Amino acid sequence: MNKCCFLYARERITTYAACFIGKSVRELVSDFNADVGGSPFSPDRAYYHEALLLAFEERGVDVSAISDGETIDFEHLVEYDAVARALVKIASEEKK
Repeated sequence: MNKCCFLYARERITTYAACFIGKSVRELVSDFNADVGGSPFSPDRAYYHEALLLAFEERGVDVSAISDGETIDFEHLVEYDAVARALVKIASEEKK
């Protein structure tokens, strides 16, 4: 990625991250679940998703159920397990 593209991506992620500042983990879960099985890929959507992932991580939430560090999985709805401080996939038959 050239420097210009990197700076643009960083700016977009920062802009989206500002949207998540005052949100609770449960609100972030709702934002994540709203995109499950949804929108086609676009660069801006990817920046939004990266900012969402960072928002979870900044709150100390284990995101290993949805991310391997390189990609984010939007195949399953998730819920927040407050005891484990982790996102947990909801089985298909449990989708809300």
